[in-house]
Formats: sequence, structure tokens, C-alpha cells
Amino acid sequence: MQGVLKLRDVPIATAVTLFYQILGATIFAAIGQTVLLNRFLPGLQEINPSLTITDIIQAGATGVRNLVPVDQLPGLLAAYAKGLDASFIVAVAMAATSTLLGLGIEWKNMKKNKKPNGKSKSLKPAEPNESRVL
Repeated sequence: MQGVLKLRDVPIATAVTLFYQILGATIFAAIGQTVLLNRFLPGLQEINPSLTITDIIQAGATGVRNLVPVDQLPGLLAAYAKGLDASFIVAVAMAATSTLLGLGIEWKNMKKNKKPNGKSKSLKPAEPNESRVL
């Protein structure tokens, strides 16, 4: 970003970039949770129809095991896994989308010291008696 923009525009571009990174993370964390719950809650209600959505949400991820008998625990774990799979699919789709969008950004070579033949300059090694300050 600093190599493409004018120096006076860099702080604004940095702030806008950080804003959209945080906004995207916030929005898609909520979307991921919604997808998880929309897959998990109906699956759990199939196992035990007497459970309400409020009971399940109040129990939390660790307390939900206490809502079903031990013999129905594999069904509960399968419903939870289906919800997690769906939320991971959303995460992978968003990562792929951001990667594709990132490819559209201008790529600029930042190397400044090139010889006319296209090879980079190399620094000569320091002599044993000589100290080099970088």
C-alpha cells in the first residue's frame, strides 16, 4: 500500500484497511454463529423435542451435554459437527473470496537498487578489519 499511494494518503489508507478488516471479522463472526445455530438447534430438537431453543442456548456449548441422556450423546455430537461444518464452509468461502479480491490489487516491485541488466546489486563483503553499520 505504501508503495502505490502518495505519502499523504498512507495514513488514511491504513485506517480504512484496518476498519474493513475489523468490520469483516465482526460481521462474519456473527454470520458463522448464526449458521452454526441454524444447523445445530434443529438437529438437537430432533433428538429431544421437549427442548426449547432458549434451554439449549442457556446451557451453552459445554452444558448442552447435560440436556440429553447419555445414549443420545452421539446424536448431539453429530448435530454439533454438522453445525461446525457449515460454519467452516462459510469461513473457507470468505477466505477464498478475499484471496480472489486481493489478486486484483496492484502489485508493485519495491526493489530500488537494480542494475540495467536486471540483476540486483549485491553488497561486497566486509573486510576483516572493517566494521559495517547497517
